[in-house]
Amino acid sequence: MTHLRHKRTGMTWRAPRTPDWKSGVRRRHSPGRKLLLTIAVLGAAASIAGLGTFATFTSSTSASHTVSSGTVTIALGATGASTNRLNIDATAIAPGDTIQRSVDLIDQGTINLA
Repeated sequence: MTHLRHKRTGMTWRAPRTPDWKSGVRRRHSPGRKLLLTIAVLGAAASIAGLGTFATFTSSTSASHTVSSGTVTIALGATGASTNRLNIDATAIAPGDTIQRSVDLIDQGTINLA
């Protein structure tokens, strides 16, 4: 260690110590080492992404599905019945008025609507 004493004040100055490898002391990395660590991290990330993509495009599944065709026919219930009141006239209707009517729809096709 270097100690210097000021002539007029008598105060002692000493050179700063180099850091030891103790806990809490951080050492600066050289630019070459930083570059190497950056390339290693980017390479690891790229390889993980590449393996994920490879697994996605090479996976296979098997599926069996049957497709059938049919008809959809929707019919109204019997005319004049209590469940089909569309043929009942309405009088004195103004714009904005609403009318409620019940309708019975019957599925007469070969495919279920539900």
